[in-house]
Amino acid sequence: LCCSTMDLIKKGKSMKNLFAKQSDDPAFMERQTRSRHALLKNLSRAVKETQLLYTRTEGGVLGDCRPVQRLCARFEDVLRHELKTGWSRMTGKIPTFWPIVLRISRKQAIEYINRLQYAQTDIGRCRAWIRLAANECSLESYITVLCQDTQLLNQYYE
Repeated sequence: LCCSTMDLIKKGKSMKNLFAKQSDDPAFMERQTRSRHALLKNLSRAVKETQLLYTRTEGGVLGDCRPVQRLCARFEDVLRHELKTGWSRMTGKIPTFWPIVLRISRKQAIEYINRLQYAQTDIGRCRAWIRLAANECSLESYITVLCQDTQLLNQYYE
């Protein structure tokens, strides 16, 4: 044991505390809860904003308008939240969920995304997947599949 470990033990710290996970720390758990709440609140706002626009345009094509962009960005935030570093592909410092998309998506959707010229990185492919799933009205079903697959969730998320 190194000197600092010995000092901790002498001060009454148990070995369990030395190797405790962050999830055992109440302050860490509180920050995580606040973070999740903020993500869901932002997603909820984006959904409401998009629904309002959809109603105002009487179901017309929304195209590439700001509310839809925000909605896609908020979904991306939620799907990236608490990805395990070991499973996420790192581009800079932003983890991606592309390996998850590969597991839950239709083969044709993956092939389509891989052919897109503007989606050359995992981050770009993730964004294209969200947009495609939203356009196909299948985003909800993908999220349902992901949420029901606890093995997949445990494999890729903290």
